[in-house]
Amino acid sequence: MRKKQEISSETLAFLEEQFRSYPQIGFLKAVAEKRDANKSVEYYDTLEKDINNAFECLSEDLQEIVEECFWGKNRHLDWETIGAVYLGVKRRKSYEVRYQILEELALKQGLLIR
Repeated sequence: MRKKQEISSETLAFLEEQFRSYPQIGFLKAVAEKRDANKSVEYYDTLEKDINNAFECLSEDLQEIVEECFWGKNRHLDWETIGAVYLGVKRRKSYEVRYQILEELALKQGLLIR
């Protein structure tokens, strides 16, 4: 049996930052287009597509967490608080949920293979 691939803590932090940037992607693409920075526009197009695809693969419960805690009014909350308030779980389980969400983005970006 093959060992499950692991995502490093640095990569998880980067993926979380990317997921949280989703609401600003339209603005960032517009700025890049204004500056005629084609590589930046391509990057944001790809990132937007990857986030959309990852989001669509999540369960409805996880989609609600993403909408509220990554993109919504509570995006400032840490994962311990998200676990307590939204999931009713302890710190460890809340980080497992975070990993599930970010793992889906890593798969869409080709950082992991299923």
